[in-house]
Amino acid sequence: MLLSNLKGIFNGKDQGPVFDGHYSSAMDQNLGIYGEEQFQEMLAMETKRSKRSSRPFLLMHVTVSEDTEEAERLYLFKRIALILNSITRDIDIKGWHSYEKCIGVIFTEIRPVSGHAIESRIHEKIHEGLLKGLHLDQVSKINLSFQSSTNGQSAAIFSDCPVSSCTPHEHSLQYGQVETGPSDTQEGSSLVLENTAEGKIEHGFNRQMSLLLLGDLALLGFAAFMGALFRLGLFPSNAILPLASLAVAAVLYPCMLFIFDMYNVSRSFRSYDSILRTIAAAGFATLLCGMVFYLFPETHTGRGVLLLQALTLMVLLVLWRVAFDILWRKTNSKKGAIVVGAGQRGKAICKLLNSPISPYKVRGLLDDDPQKQGTTVGPHMVLGTTGQINEVMKEVWAKAAILAIPRNCNRNLVRKVLEARMRGIRVLEMSQVYENLTGRVPVQHIQDDWFLYTDGFYILSKEYVQKFKRLFDIFSSSLLLFLASPVILLTAIAIRLDSSGPVFYRQDRVGKLGKVFSIVKFRSMFENAEAKGIKWATKRDPRVTRVGRWIRLFRIDEIPQLWNVLKGEMSLVGPRPERPEFVKELEAVIPYYAVRHCVPPGVTGWAQVSYPYGASVEDALHKLEYDLYYIKNMSILLDLKIAMKTVGVVLIGDGAR
Repeated sequence: MLLSNLKGIFNGKDQGPVFDGHYSSAMDQNLGIYGEEQFQEMLAMETKRSKRSSRPFLLMHVTVSEDTEEAERLYLFKRIALILNSITRDIDIKGWHSYEKCIGVIFTEIRPVSGHAIESRIHEKIHEGLLKGLHLDQVSKINLSFQSSTNGQSAAIFSDCPVSSCTPHEHSLQYGQVETGPSDTQEGSSLVLENTAEGKIEHGFNRQMSLLLLGDLALLGFAAFMGALFRLGLFPSNAILPLASLAVAAVLYPCMLFIFDMYNVSRSFRSYDSILRTIAAAGFATLLCGMVFYLFPETHTGRGVLLLQALTLMVLLVLWRVAFDILWRKTNSKKGAIVVGAGQRGKAICKLLNSPISPYKVRGLLDDDPQKQGTTVGPHMVLGTTGQINEVMKEVWAKAAILAIPRNCNRNLVRKVLEARMRGIRVLEMSQVYENLTGRVPVQHIQDDWFLYTDGFYILSKEYVQKFKRLFDIFSSSLLLFLASPVILLTAIAIRLDSSGPVFYRQDRVGKLGKVFSIVKFRSMFENAEAKGIKWATKRDPRVTRVGRWIRLFRIDEIPQLWNVLKGEMSLVGPRPERPEFVKELEAVIPYYAVRHCVPPGVTGWAQVSYPYGASVEDALHKLEYDLYYIKNMSILLDLKIAMKTVGVVLIGDGAR
């Protein structure tokens, strides 16, 4: 009866494309699939081809629950056929395996793999496609089963394909049920909520960075051995590497690679910029090794050996990072996640989770707004209300729920989220995920209660940490002023010879607790450059002198600020101080901008090593996100990390204006 209804709707007449002497009906043509007779013939041919070539194929059956009303089943089959055509390959054969009961898809030219890896991948892809094209309650009525042909064995051809009839050689998956494997069981015990998610996400990044470091050290040892072998003619049996020089290199090379941001696994190592950074890091490390060998002769290694080692290592480090980048992208499997909330927060976190650095893959969103049901946020669909979180998580195989809603949500949602967590689902907060993946605090998506309940901001209440940081500032700024004294003298002479005006330049800036102080810098602009008014610095700013461009490029104009550090007006590391005129403007349009004034400003900061020079309100917003991250997570180790990255920024000249 369903067949007659289908033919009636699509005006079935024996017409359409020809295949092996048979015709597809107009109904099948409109659906984009073959008729039953043609599909069975193609299945038989594919089975014979598989026997001859020993190349397997996979047969998928799509059925609708038998208790579904006839009209709805008709609609679902029509929608399923159209969805399959949009997400499968052209070489995949789609048709009626059995009218009224089943649509079949033959996946050809698949690679033989162990277990059910291919079935699982295809199931996930089909599942996502159905979720985008159908409602959740409709998807729950659809069943899939898989039957593979391996080692030349033919797949059974049958007209009825309920899931319960699958043979041991078939892999059956039914929507509404979640298959669990060993990895699922193990992961369930480690699922955590909110703040402890930071360790989970960062653990994945640290593992990749550790792998990079181990590879670098192994290549360093190999390069040192090959340098000694080529230069001294030593054979592997009697080649003895100088351990002292190798130890020096094992410290300096990774340090320089870190300074040049080459342990940042979120960046592409195949880019031209990354290759140049790797070569530059190896070059500077070689120069430092030479200096150490000169100062400490007991660590000395031959110049020829050092040069050959450096050249070999440059090539190997570049190749290693390119290979790592390729392998990391291919093997970085993402876990399914549901975003709770389809507002601005939900849109922001979905955009972030679609990036390569994300360990999660968005399977859909939940929202209580009736107008948002069935709509999409980017490529992702709103699958239901927040009260359906447990059901939806099962349906879409999601292992994490990301809360993109305010903390003061309704009690029913809190209970549903708690139930999901008790069932082994990882529940994360949007702001925490955002912070862990980007090193920024999402200023536009937090509220006052975030500052009350979030972890961090410890240094604001621990006086001994502040005193230690102050002692570190005094010692470091004194040492740096002494070491930089020749540069200071030469810069002062160059400025005096280049243009008229004072060598040093004073400018009002806003410091801790909003107190205004005078910052000291080398003058890099013409005298009276701001006679026509204050404005942001721009690229190729015409107000900048010839010498000024060079001292700005290498941040030499910032050296006199070490005097402000000695006076206690600034710190070596902290949010960069801004001019009072700009602060007044930015506080009026950027939420929580005044929070950055709760700590002393710095000569360098997390925003300076993570974001290019900013000259707009939008740039100030992004830099505030980095500044809040620094204030929240402030520590001596983070200060050292920023200081090392600052060296790389200075050497490369990033963001100078």
